[in-house]
Amino acid sequence: MIEKEFNRIVTSVSISPEMEQIIKDYKISPTEVFRVGMAVTLAEMGFAKYRTTLNESRIQMLKANKDEAVEILEDIKTNINKLVEFVK
Repeated sequence: MIEKEFNRIVTSVSISPEMEQIIKDYKISPTEVFRVGMAVTLAEMGFAKYRTTLNESRIQMLKANKDEAVEILEDIKTNINKLVEFVK
């Protein structure tokens, strides 16, 4: 078996207590999360090597959820505006 040597990046990121709990509960590897996130980011930027079927489906899923999140935020903004008008 040929082993590849990879460069290592040592860094830290801040995560919410909720994310920390999810990582523990589901035994998620932060390193794997970074690798997948980086691959998806590179695929979205157009790097041919990373434009795999799996990464393309991940991109579509993220875009679909982004649209849903934007709709929810717009509803929240509308409700806040209504509340401000009501309080006046």
